[in-house]
Order: sequence, then structure tokens, then C-alpha cells
Amino acid sequence: GQPGFSPPGMIPAASFGVFPQQQAGYPGYPPRMQQSFQETGPPMGHLAPPVGLGTHPVPQGPLAQPQSPPAQMPQLPVHTANPLFPPAQGQPAPAAGAGTQRRDHQNAEDCLEDNCGQEDAPPRPDQMWCGCDFRPAFPALLGGSTLVGGLTFLFFQVPLMAEMFHLPRLLLSVCFSALWALTLACMIYCIRCDPGQLKNDVPPGQGQSLIRSVSFAESNTSEAQLPKRTYKSWQYKRPVRRYDHYCRWLTNGIALLNHREFFVMLTGLVTLAVLGAVIDSLLAFFLYKGHEGFRPEFVAIGCHFFYSVALLYHVGPMLQTHVGLIMRNELAQEWKRNDHNVAMGTKKGDNVPANDLSDVEDFNEAFDRGFIYDPKRNRFDRGWLKNCYAFWAMPRWPSDELGEW
Repeated sequence: GQPGFSPPGMIPAASFGVFPQQQAGYPGYPPRMQQSFQETGPPMGHLAPPVGLGTHPVPQGPLAQPQSPPAQMPQLPVHTANPLFPPAQGQPAPAAGAGTQRRDHQNAEDCLEDNCGQEDAPPRPDQMWCGCDFRPAFPALLGGSTLVGGLTFLFFQVPLMAEMFHLPRLLLSVCFSALWALTLACMIYCIRCDPGQLKNDVPPGQGQSLIRSVSFAESNTSEAQLPKRTYKSWQYKRPVRRYDHYCRWLTNGIALLNHREFFVMLTGLVTLAVLGAVIDSLLAFFLYKGHEGFRPEFVAIGCHFFYSVALLYHVGPMLQTHVGLIMRNELAQEWKRNDHNVAMGTKKGDNVPANDLSDVEDFNEAFDRGFIYDPKRNRFDRGWLKNCYAFWAMPRWPSDELGEW
């Protein structure tokens, strides 16, 4: 299928209006091999690419029939799945309804979905690093860094604080150890627990139609027996009650039975990060001021400081997001799908439900401007005080609890 090379009885259809960029190259070969083929010639047995890749084999000879030029291949639409990966500069915006995807809310847990798994599908094998499943590395990295950071603070920063500020070392150790142990315990629980599957008397196959990008209310119309706010996750055989989201750092779903522990874990990590950064800064300042020079302790203090800042950078926005969700009694799934949001200044006017914007370009423009939460669209929102009380006080462990609140 290259200029100057045609198998016997076949001619390349380069004159049939095929895109020029599709006529060249050796599809299916790595870039380095393609460059080598351009210099030394095509590989042995290399024929024209399959039909649809840019060339069309046409038979020759007396029995050959006149061939009509094939229809020009349409340009593939650009998928704008999220605002972190916009189309290239200068590239025309895709037409509405041409296969484009609406933008979605993003947070620190939503990246690398193909590699780490997402709400309705496990990680894709072709997207794993070197063919290896690195999902177990994320909980190990989170737990290991928390363990090492806590030990460093307990056996290094605490003695320095007690010595420099004349504070009781035992009291400091007990206070920090309690916070640190609570955070680790909630982390381990969220990793290992069942987030809240429906009981065994529910058929395992029930709820398969919930694996859709629609609201919980719309999903439950096809399966009325399922409780509200229930979701079918790929991780479990049965639907999960009051499903919030899938956390790739814990490789587990967050739902009815571990949502509170997840929030406590986030709060503990942010508290440890803030305390670590502030105390490291004070220790470094007073050490430098008291000794007027460099000391070996600066290395450990500096490493722990940068760890605390990195932890706060990643976990802080997550905690802020979940505080707002709890105050509105809104689940992360509902928030990501804009079930309770309205848009202003659209082609349809103001106060238009976000999911009623049929034009993808109009939807993405409204997304960039920012949607507005409408409490009237959330039937579970009873005011921030009652919402917080329900989150912390509603019983979750009774066998008949369905999480419909």
C-alpha cells in the first residue's frame, strides 16, 4: 500500500479521495519500525492495509469491473470526556450529537480510571502499566506513607517539641497517636469492608440495568424492587445500598456501611497534614534561630514538611467536596451526573436542568461557567442541619436498613 510497491493484481486506490495522511505509514507497527521501513523498504509480506484504513485494493485484468470511488471516511469525533483534556488548540469543536461526551465533575479520585477501575467497569487490561495490575499499590502507598509519616512525627518531631517548648512528651505522644491510629483504622476498614450489599435474599443478577449514566430515580423505574440510591458496582455481585463512589486509593466502593469511616479518614489525613506542616515550620524556624546554622535535623523536618504539603494538596480538595455533599445530602454519583444542578444562560434560557441540555456544546459551555445546585431537585435535602444529623446519627447496621435517606 506504499508508493512504488503494489502486490501483483492490486493497485492502491490513492486517487479515490482517501485522506493523504492515511495513505502513508505502516499501520500495526511501532513508530521506530515504521521509520525503518520508510528508509529500507516495506517488510516481507507487507500488503496494503485492510479496507477502511485508507487504501482499497482493486482487482485488475479483463474481468475487472469499473469501481466507483468509495465514500470518504468521516473524521472521527473528538471526545471531550472532561475539562482536563480539552481538544488541541486550533481544532474545530465537535458537532453536537456526533458521538461527543458531556463533561463531568472531576476530583482527585477520578483520574486514571482505565488503569484503576471506575464506577461501572474494572481497569482495562490494555491500559494497565506493563500488563500489571497496580491497583493494590494504591492502598499500600496510602497506608505506607501514613504509617511512615506518623512514625517520623512520633519519634522525631514530638521529642523536639517537648524539648523546645517545654511540653509533656507523654501527653503529646498520646494525643498524636490517638489521631494517627484512628485514621489508620478507618483506612483499613474502608479497604477491607463490604460497603453495603443488599442481603442474600435479593437475586444476584438483579440491578444489572443500574450500570448506566442516568440518575438513581430513572434507574429504579425499571427495577422497582431495588431501594432508592442503590447502585450495581462491578466489584460486587449484588447492588450496593446508598452508593456514593468508587475510591481508587482504597480500591473499594464507598457506600452505606463505610461512608462515615471514609469521611473520618479524610478528616484525619487533612488534620495530620496541617499539623505536620505547621509544626515542621515552627521547628525549623526555632532550630535555625537558636543555633544559627544548619543542623542534621533539618533534613528529616524538610522531608516530613514536603510530605505533609503533598498530602494536603491531594486530600484537601476531596474533604472540601465531601463536606459540601454531606451538607446537601447529595451522593457523589448524583453530583457527578448533575442530577440536582441547573444551568444559567443557555440556549434554552435560565434555570434549565443540566441533564435537559441536549446540545453537547451548550452543556459543556454551561459546565465551564459552573452549574448551580437546586435543592428543590434533591428530595433528600432537608437542610444542612438535618442532613448532617442524618449522616452521623441514622442507623446503618440493622438488617432491614436500605439507606433510602
